[in-house]
Amino acid sequence: MIYPVILAGGIGKRLWPVSTQENPKQILPLASDMPLVLETAKRVLGDEFYSPLIVTNNDYAIKIKSIFSYYNQNILGILSEPEPRNTAAAIAIVALYIYNINPNAVMVILPSDHYIDN
Repeated sequence: MIYPVILAGGIGKRLWPVSTQENPKQILPLASDMPLVLETAKRVLGDEFYSPLIVTNNDYAIKIKSIFSYYNQNILGILSEPEPRNTAAAIAIVALYIYNINPNAVMVILPSDHYIDN
């Protein structure tokens, strides 16, 4: 089983004015009627995956939780950073978190702000 980790902490500066700090691109429905973070989670549905673990910042945790609840999509949990420390720090903290659950775990890191068509 693979632990999918979705990175969803970016503040959306590069896609301004569509994406803003209050509504970054990962929570916007840019390529379909679903937010990009949910599109990402749907790519890792299947028997070989656990429910995804989302890494985000404190400002987006509630919004992301409500997105997954609204679409009735399970998540393993949300790890919320009190301050942004960039991708490497986010991956390190989630790797330690997963290691404490399962020292032999395999994880896949997925950015939440990409659209990938079939």
